[in-house]
Amino acid sequence: LSLHVLRKELGTGTGAYRVEDTEDSVLIDTHYQFLRSKLLDNPRSGLPFLYWMPKFHKHPVGSRFIAASGQCTTATLSKALSHCLTHVLRTLREKDNDTILSTGVRRYFVVETYEEVSGFLSRWRRSERGQTGLYTGDFSTMYTTIPHDKLFQAIERSTREAFDYAGDRKNIDGKAMGLSLVGSVCTWVRANRSVHEKSGHTFTWVELNSLVRFLVSNTFVTCGNTIFKQLVGIPMGTNCAPVLAN
Repeated sequence: LSLHVLRKELGTGTGAYRVEDTEDSVLIDTHYQFLRSKLLDNPRSGLPFLYWMPKFHKHPVGSRFIAASGQCTTATLSKALSHCLTHVLRTLREKDNDTILSTGVRRYFVVETYEEVSGFLSRWRRSERGQTGLYTGDFSTMYTTIPHDKLFQAIERSTREAFDYAGDRKNIDGKAMGLSLVGSVCTWVRANRSVHEKSGHTFTWVELNSLVRFLVSNTFVTCGNTIFKQLVGIPMGTNCAPVLAN
């Protein structure tokens, strides 16, 4: 049953996946050679495989497809981008907190924990009858329907805004700003070029977006002995998928 569902998803007519004729060893070596120069490689790794998780709370039963990416060729890169883009989002949140006082308009709606939601609801003004209406929505196929070109444009716009805001706070041109990543800790620093060392990385705006393009454009999953390239959307299972979707 699981294999049947996977084959149906991968063979869907939406064009999200395409059978890749290149040998897996060639793809793995290509990823390794590119990422090795930036100390973002994941030695002795392979391509992720796709597996199916049924959604039993749906009627009829729904599907969630996960790419097992924990030890794949781009895992180290994905972890680094996850830390960097999360820091970008937090910087945009700081900017929104500053500007909402003068504009009265809330632009930022990404929450990281359930405590933020419960804290908001506890302060929410109730109606006279003491009743509160709460409605929720869900994207049933969000991850596999994001067009790559629009994703890249959105990432470029949001990162540019964050780099410029961080520069304004430090009285530095945003184009001279960089993101320093040491372990899992990100900070804004002055940087005119990217630096990759064992102790940490410094990403310029240009390279950060270049690496996002590389990661998304080199998304491959396996099912049995067949390799598929994802042409639309991003796979659930890679570290930076949630922040990319946000």
